[in-house]
Amino acid sequence: MSTTSAAYKSEDFQDSEIVQKLVDLALLEKAPFRKWHFVTGSDKAPTPVHLTLRRLDSFITREFIEPGMEVECLTLATDVNIAEIRENIKTALLEYPIDPPSPAFQPIVRQFRSDWPRGTYALLKTINCPNSFGSQIWYGTGKRVLQDTLAVFVESLSEGEFDVTLDPEVRGWSELTLRFCVKLADSSTGQSDWPQGSYCVFKKRACPVAFQMGSIKIPSRSVDSESDALPDGEYTGTSTTFEFCCRNDKPVDEAIILPPSQPFTLLSSGGQCQKVAGMQSSLRIQSLRRGDIDGFAPFVTSGETNRRLERMRLHLCYYKPWTPNPF
Repeated sequence: MSTTSAAYKSEDFQDSEIVQKLVDLALLEKAPFRKWHFVTGSDKAPTPVHLTLRRLDSFITREFIEPGMEVECLTLATDVNIAEIRENIKTALLEYPIDPPSPAFQPIVRQFRSDWPRGTYALLKTINCPNSFGSQIWYGTGKRVLQDTLAVFVESLSEGEFDVTLDPEVRGWSELTLRFCVKLADSSTGQSDWPQGSYCVFKKRACPVAFQMGSIKIPSRSVDSESDALPDGEYTGTSTTFEFCCRNDKPVDEAIILPPSQPFTLLSSGGQCQKVAGMQSSLRIQSLRRGDIDGFAPFVTSGETNRRLERMRLHLCYYKPWTPNPF
């Protein structure tokens, strides 16, 4: 090593060989460098390397009291007086919670403003489209009606959670109506990119930053859609092709932040639901006629098969605001 300083990231020290190398170099009589510079975090996001919690009374010592005392009060800083003050503070802290006039401790509620990430995309509609603290960024809703035998739709989304309709008998067919919330523009407030994670959204125009495109073609009869506010794809009378934007660049159990105001849905990219801060997630299944899958598409599994029918099971994640268990 020819330089006079060395920088190591905190995760480097998980490797015992690196630690031993540092020790060996430090012990060299003629070490090629003498200055060490260890880096963790950044100026804007510092990372604590060590935290120690201590009781308040543990700070009542000569070390902490003397520097802040006036000269005429130094007589208070005797060992006997300091010990008495420390015991009095400890007693006060222990008695405070049981003193009737004392106000009850209130939980700390952290409130933060978050907006839906920038870009254009669509989500399968729950009972309502998501709101964004009053900013109207959801510009349209549309629907797509799929017609097939009832056996195709044997697993269907709940009408109590999603704005879907399953009619078992319409002109000799079963009809599944899927509705969407389509974001066509960014709001006036600041928005960030979608966070790293493992999930998918329906594509509308270009995929957001860091997503990959995929598609699923469903060979079911279809009827005209009510609106053109639909995800990108190909919509004909004999098939429906939905296009998606997916990513898988961080584990699902590392929570991302999205607006926690109302229920919403994402699509699973790997069979599990992405964890979202402040939200409870539940895996939901929508069965469809099996079709062609291209690119990076949402997670699907095969359904039951027979000589006439083959289904696929589309995995979706339903999110609702987290509520603590009262018991």
